[in-house]
Amino acid sequence: MKKRKIVLGVCFFLLLAITIAMPIIDYLINGYISQNSITGSVTLLIGDFLFLVRHVIVYSTGDKKTFAIYESKYSEIIGNAFVSPDKKKERKQLLTAIDLYNQNKFNKAIEKLNELFPKCELSSEKYAVLMFLGLCYTDMGANEMAIKTYEKLLSYDMSKSDAWSNLGYVYKRLGNFEKQLECYTQAISFDKNNPYAYNNLAQAYFTQGMYKEAIPHAEKALEIKANMHQSASCLAMCYCALGDDERCEEYAKIAISNGTNEGALRELISRLRLARKYKEENEDE
Repeated sequence: MKKRKIVLGVCFFLLLAITIAMPIIDYLINGYISQNSITGSVTLLIGDFLFLVRHVIVYSTGDKKTFAIYESKYSEIIGNAFVSPDKKKERKQLLTAIDLYNQNKFNKAIEKLNELFPKCELSSEKYAVLMFLGLCYTDMGANEMAIKTYEKLLSYDMSKSDAWSNLGYVYKRLGNFEKQLECYTQAISFDKNNPYAYNNLAQAYFTQGMYKEAIPHAEKALEIKANMHQSASCLAMCYCALGDDERCEEYAKIAISNGTNEGALRELISRLRLARKYKEENEDE
């Protein structure tokens, strides 16, 4: 954004300099300013003005379209943050930070969000800013900072189910199973219809080899969000590990039809079958 404005400014002033220079050069060479020189300068001046107006309008429209997408995509997070008429500047800064986050420019997004936080007055504003700070730290792998940010958010309002779920995901990356369960359980307690929390809880149990415990949570996630392919994949693998190939195939088809990579899922299922077969053979012996 800033580079674009600099390039636009340089181009405009170059054109303006040429416009001014034309009659001066004409006067220095000929001793007078010709009508052609005046006409050319006026034409260039009009062109300069049209160039500036055109690009300002194009960039402004582009920003509005981009921001409108974020307004819709992240409506549950940013809904009522900085919506009052006297906070238009803060709303734009929040959306700019979200744009930077989506471009993986995490440090710049964090800088803008940290500048914005002292201006937060309402809980909805603190929630929006801290949520995106948490997402930035999570996506850039700064786990400890992500934990501190989500805990700060929850200290203002511990009922935020998605914040609990995101915090659990950070603990998953750190391999802390107990903390995962605690966070996902809290997420569900505050929102019984949060499919991501149920899915995350199912995944946590699955990674521990606790297949029977994983199944009801994955089924609940799929019940709430029918196209959640992650939960369908989890169910397919759980039933495979438990020896129920029929139900494994049933959920594998659901997962694949909703976006799961078929090759990757079939490979995982194949490995689980081999592991199950190996276990059964050793038990027989």
